[in-house]
Amino acid sequence: MAYVFPSRMSKYEDLYNVTTGSARSNLGQAGREQGLKKLMTVNLLKRLESSVEAFRLTVSKIEESVDRTLRRLDSHAGAPTDLSADLTGLDFDLDDEDDANIEAISFGEKIKIDLDDIDIESWQRDLWNDRETLRELLDEMRKVTPAHDLKLQRIKQLITEKVADPINPGNHKVLVFSAFADTANYLYRELAPVLADAGLETAVITGGSHGAKATLGTGFDFQQVMAMFSPKSKQRHLTMPKETRELDVLIGTDVISEGKTSRTATI
Repeated sequence: MAYVFPSRMSKYEDLYNVTTGSARSNLGQAGREQGLKKLMTVNLLKRLESSVEAFRLTVSKIEESVDRTLRRLDSHAGAPTDLSADLTGLDFDLDDEDDANIEAISFGEKIKIDLDDIDIESWQRDLWNDRETLRELLDEMRKVTPAHDLKLQRIKQLITEKVADPINPGNHKVLVFSAFADTANYLYRELAPVLADAGLETAVITGGSHGAKATLGTGFDFQQVMAMFSPKSKQRHLTMPKETRELDVLIGTDVISEGKTSRTATI
């Protein structure tokens, strides 16, 4: 509620502030907003560390959210507006403490504020500045093409070196884990064609709507991809008795452990 006029602030404090027992422990909307900003900063830095693509996609979604808010302010006068952060579509990893906290703060009770109580001019000015900054950042990030992505090129090098000189003779198996589905799908998109030229079959598994993809074909589910990557441990002969092909490289955010899905972040 950063842009509510101070004289109107008390109107909403009793409605949306959360009391947990004492004045010091009260978690007001202002506190939630400050916490969200800090968590989002950490979240963006994690994506930048993961891959330029994950960072680029997330910044793009934030820019779209800011742009939608500006359009909403231009077209709706005098009606209550939802001031909650619009973070839908972000690639949250709920096994990660920071991401889980962002979702907990962001998707709780919606804050409805009358536009008459908002300093719209200041809000629009700050949103416009945010949008321009985000667009400038995206322009710079788009310059980092896959050919200029040194981390991606290093992964390609590591895989090709492992295939050329395996620890165990004939063992071309490679696992690539990522914290974020955006990164996993980016790696699959960029690595699969190159590895195919080297005779390697690749797949990607994510926990989101992307599901499973494999260079061996379409229609495979999570368990089938795992069985084709590790046919002995997954007893492929029982679940896919007619399948003889194998996957060499598996990229994903999810691994099977004792029948449960867990997430491992290394990229």
